[in-house]
Amino acid sequence: MSVRGKTSPSRWRQKTSKAAPPQEHNDFFPSSCHKESYPGINTCTKSAYQRAEVSVPIEVKPFAYTGPTQTVCGTDPIIKGIRCHSHCGHQVCYFTISQEICVEVPVHFGAKAEAGEVWIDCHEASTHPCVDC
Repeated sequence: MSVRGKTSPSRWRQKTSKAAPPQEHNDFFPSSCHKESYPGINTCTKSAYQRAEVSVPIEVKPFAYTGPTQTVCGTDPIIKGIRCHSHCGHQVCYFTISQEICVEVPVHFGAKAEAGEVWIDCHEASTHPCVDC
């Protein structure tokens, strides 16, 4: 049996992708996909119940992306660092302009979830229905 929060011994854990009835029982338990009927054969049908804990790791991958921005000018621009030079016989002026702006950046947040490989920890089996599931 599995103890919650602890790993079960590997002999108790089976991957569902590989879980199948033992080969020697396949002749006694036809596949549920098998559509063949058994006319003229008198049968007695009983049910069996298997308690199990099925687990699957879930990976959550966050993402974020930005949308188109909107820009609004704040205060008046500031001009500073005015310099004038003679360059190749021409008078050239340089300056720096600074502007306070507010940029609206829409950010879209989300996450995607992916299921990993499922496994099953088998518990007791009986002919009595599970009453506390």
